[in-house]
Amino acid sequence: MSISDQKRQGEAGYSGRSIPMEKLDTIVASHIEDRQLQPDRQEPVLASVLDRRHERAELRQEHIGDLNRGAAETDLRLKRLYNAI
Repeated sequence: MSISDQKRQGEAGYSGRSIPMEKLDTIVASHIEDRQLQPDRQEPVLASVLDRRHERAELRQEHIGDLNRGAAETDLRLKRLYNAI
């Protein structure tokens, strides 16, 4: 932290150590690779994503069916109205 930053922030300013962004990026990326990107961890995650995708597709199909039934019922009512007129 520069002296001007310290003056501006006062006692609330951070006085800890800093780490270069490139080094921090490397550490974080390495940690993610070591812990999260292993095949034994990816399989359950991907299976869960595929299950949710399948469930949502089923819900969309049900919703489309409901909309089609509603449209058919509306058409029938409209035809009845025209016949009554």
